[in-house]
Amino acid sequence: MRKIRYALNAILGCLFVEALLCTSVSLLNSCSFTPNLVPCCDFETLKNHFLIHFIFGGLVALSIVILFLWRLTYMLYQTKKTVEQYQVLKVLNHFPMIAEFQKKAGIPVHVIKNEKLVAFAYGYFKPKILVSSALIEQMDSHELQAILEHECHHCLLKVPLKKLIFNSTVHALYFFPILKHFYQKYLANKEIEADQYAIERTDKKTLATALYKMLRFKSHRSGAAVNMTDEIDLRIQALLTGNVNCPGSFSLKAAVVSLSSFYMMMMFIVCLFIN
Repeated sequence: MRKIRYALNAILGCLFVEALLCTSVSLLNSCSFTPNLVPCCDFETLKNHFLIHFIFGGLVALSIVILFLWRLTYMLYQTKKTVEQYQVLKVLNHFPMIAEFQKKAGIPVHVIKNEKLVAFAYGYFKPKILVSSALIEQMDSHELQAILEHECHHCLLKVPLKKLIFNSTVHALYFFPILKHFYQKYLANKEIEADQYAIERTDKKTLATALYKMLRFKSHRSGAAVNMTDEIDLRIQALLTGNVNCPGSFSLKAAVVSLSSFYMMMMFIVCLFIN
């Protein structure tokens, strides 16, 4: 995939130079005080390069689609690999509280045999919740309910599916780095919204205690699944301060690169379709 990115960078660079030249010559030749400034490269001549423009544009579009599908496939594989490595236990026989919550919420809850505190929502059109036996043992009934309510909110909004699509789009359109900022802010907002949903059904202290216990365990890679430990520092800060708004700052470099890429795309479109 790195080679595809290098090739796409080269194509985008050629597009930028060619589109900038085409548009600049067109604008200069249209000015009354600079008639036929560049007669050897007048706009009518450049318009004959439509096929080249079309081929370049097609290569860019194809590269973006390949990058999107590759990332999509990779995340699907990571999620499947994460879930399949666990041994799923029978909920009804061993965990009556989980079975009760599952029946009330209408969302499947899978319990896995694992020594770590694991909790995440996964699945796309019919999301499910996965929790570990160690988490059930370490949490009291109120803390466990808060965690389940948090993950339930992700399932109701189909956050795993949105995360899958958003993440794949960000990687495909990597030349718009500002999208990564919006993606991270989106995930943080969804975590805080899920926390607020859990607080409404339990209480703030219960959720804070559950998060504190989970601080001892780092989030593992799980593809498009939405982990209970995602953005945990920001969420604890939100609980302590009461500020549920995520920081909105982003780097100047990301903004400049994104604006440059946008300008390049617009110049290409102008050069391709202007009369």
